[in-house]
Amino acid sequence: MAPSASVTFTSVPTSITKGSTGTFNTTSTASLANATLYWKIVNGTTTDSNFSAVTGSYTATGGAGSFSIVTLTDGIYQADLTFTVRVYQDSGYTNLRATSASVNLASPSPHRYWVGGTGTWDPASTANWSTTSGGSPGAAAPLATGNAIFDANSGGGTVTVLDGPGGSGFPPECANLTCTGFTGTLEYPGGASLNVNGNVTLSSGGDYTNFAFYAISPTVCTLTSVGKRIYGLSVELGATVTLADDLDITNFDFGIGTFTTNNFNVVADSFNILGTLNMGSSTFTVNSSFGWYADPGSTINAGTSTIITNASSAFDGGGKTYYNLNIGWTNLDIYGNNTFNTISNSVQPTTIRFESGSTQTVTNFTVSGTSGNLVILDRNGATGWTLSKASGTVSINFVLLRSSNATGGAAWYAGANSTNSNSGPRNSGWIFTAPPVPSATNSNFLQFF
Repeated sequence: MAPSASVTFTSVPTSITKGSTGTFNTTSTASLANATLYWKIVNGTTTDSNFSAVTGSYTATGGAGSFSIVTLTDGIYQADLTFTVRVYQDSGYTNLRATSASVNLASPSPHRYWVGGTGTWDPASTANWSTTSGGSPGAAAPLATGNAIFDANSGGGTVTVLDGPGGSGFPPECANLTCTGFTGTLEYPGGASLNVNGNVTLSSGGDYTNFAFYAISPTVCTLTSVGKRIYGLSVELGATVTLADDLDITNFDFGIGTFTTNNFNVVADSFNILGTLNMGSSTFTVNSSFGWYADPGSTINAGTSTIITNASSAFDGGGKTYYNLNIGWTNLDIYGNNTFNTISNSVQPTTIRFESGSTQTVTNFTVSGTSGNLVILDRNGATGWTLSKASGTVSINFVLLRSSNATGGAAWYAGANSTNSNSGPRNSGWIFTAPPVPSATNSNFLQFF
């Protein structure tokens, strides 16, 4: 039998977005009509910092009444927070008259849109962030779970990424970085960083030549650069980055993470490889003197890729196995004991120096010069260096050889137009003629009369 004095909830929100207000409606029996009733948040894991108040009162005018619960945007938020509300007849909360169904305190959308054109992206700035495309600014900067969206409504100008308020403190961050339709400039000054915890998609109308970002564990990032050059990329702490198109970058630098080309090509001024590089069938082009460095602790999965050096630079292979290396400039220094499918050149003359004491193991060695444009194969240090091929024949020409040991079981022919330098440690294993032409007498044939 229902009590003579009771309250019934006529409507209760099933969910209230954090930072919003939820309204609760009740109806009361005649004895509580026009009475002051008292509500209280109970159960769940409630904290004062989630609500503007956890208790309150209202008047049931004519038996009908309503009250609102205001949730806060700051303070502690727990994703699994649910709560119920009880209505009491007394301010001491002893005479219970009604209990609501469970209410979920929902997270607001974490995604943010850049508005207003030129501005500074740091964790404390709200001047250029909105919760909607082209909306009013004033929203907090995105966090690790929120997408940062730059679109056609973001305005032009320059967006400068800074660490913390005034350029100090924690770096800005986001989940996905999406710039579809953006026509401005996204850049970061030296020393700043942007931590991306998702995918990166750039726009064909934007300028990203001074933009860099960090992919942070456990990020799985697909990078779509739509042919735009970027300044830097750092893959750290076990993150994984996969290309969706060709990449043009100033500094290709990644640590304890995985980079997969997905068979797209990469052009960079420098390559600094500490983690796992899955090269596929891609072409890697080195465009500056900073060159190629693979840490001895890195993992190189060479596939059928080609590395082209298009500048005076160094190749420090870290003792790894590669597929093709093509020297496309007038000089290159090679370090480490590396293995290649093919070492070749596309420029004459050129000078290739090998680290003293090092061994390059090859399947094919096709480096050659032309008349008047010799290729110099030299040592980089006081002692000699070694080329090794297990079997078959190597035939090159128009080279100057210095301090080289050719070995491994193959026949090494330097060519009749090559020079056997006696400066420093002597060459060994080389035959300074062209390889013999197979004799016709050794072939089998039938002759018909």
